[in-house]
Amino acid sequence: MILASAVTASVGVDLLWKSKVSLQLRIDACVERTARELSEIQNSIESSNVRMQIERAAAAAAAIPSAGASLESVKPILFAEVGIQELLRMKWRARQASWIALAGCDRKGDLFLPLPNLKWWRPPDDPVGALPLAWEGEKKSGLVIRLWKSNRDSAARVKFGNERGGGNENRWHANWTSLY
Repeated sequence: MILASAVTASVGVDLLWKSKVSLQLRIDACVERTARELSEIQNSIESSNVRMQIERAAAAAAAIPSAGASLESVKPILFAEVGIQELLRMKWRARQASWIALAGCDRKGDLFLPLPNLKWWRPPDDPVGALPLAWEGEKKSGLVIRLWKSNRDSAARVKFGNERGGGNENRWHANWTSLY
């Protein structure tokens, strides 16, 4: 009887443990996918900003020899970059909406905080054309993604820079974080 009770308790603990591990892995995978998506969007916007700065500098440098023709020729390129950036921002807004509609990633009744808003804004155009997006506030504080169910939770922070060194300091990185 003692042996039967021990086996039953052991099986019960094993089943409970497996369900908790499965829940944690599902929540972690959801947060990881979303954090990676956010960091990719942020890095794409940063790359687009760099391309815009290079194009603007080249057009301004060629403005005197070309009697201003280079300023007109750069405007379609800048317009295309603005379109790319706006598509990336719309992609994140659509992801925010699906996050709410799906209660995270998969409609499993998880609790969540809404996904963070991107803090990019566009300064008014100048005579050369459209300006790159600018970030409001401090990039290093980052954007937090959090999802939980019962007593299991997962959180990631997407922030600019890499405190561990090793290059890529001028990129957005997703890292696990604790909010406590």
